[in-house]
Amino acid sequence: MNKKIIVLNGAPSTGKDTITHFFSDKLDFEKMEMKKELFDIALSVSGISKEDWFERYGDREDNLKEVPWDKLNGISQREFLIKISEDWMKPVFGNDVFGIKAANRVLDSDKKMFMFSDGGFIEEFNAITSVFGEDNVLLVRLHREGCSFEGDSRTHLSHKHEVDVHNNGSIRAACQEIFGEYVNRVL
Repeated sequence: MNKKIIVLNGAPSTGKDTITHFFSDKLDFEKMEMKKELFDIALSVSGISKEDWFERYGDREDNLKEVPWDKLNGISQREFLIKISEDWMKPVFGNDVFGIKAANRVLDSDKKMFMFSDGGFIEEFNAITSVFGEDNVLLVRLHREGCSFEGDSRTHLSHKHEVDVHNNGSIRAACQEIFGEYVNRVL
């Protein structure tokens, strides 16, 4: 079975998670995250419950994932994840470790269509394209006024099959544009 993949690539608050939920709910794409294993490790070593972790991490109003937390000895969730990724996982297993793990999850799934909400590192993206082929992967670079990668280690990526989508606040319009490009370039 040929697996078809869309990878969303955009700065924080460009709509990646909302678009991924739309594709999952309406078009039967499987929602995926490169950082799934990173969260699994963080939960395991911190002893924080999944509920507590994601309640705080998902708080967009106060952006609590950026705030130091006593349960993490005074560092933020984001800093904790970066430490796990950059100080341990990538130096030991390579910069593509989370991409390889993500590709294996896709291979293990019975589904045919997948959307990753968090493509921001070229090594992880390349791990996906090396397993599934460049022609089976669409890279969507999301843009939104007021959103940037400033202070972030991620950036916009480039790929043979890429499209720039400007989210002007209409998720439906952004989703229609992405789906049209998916049909034209990947299917």
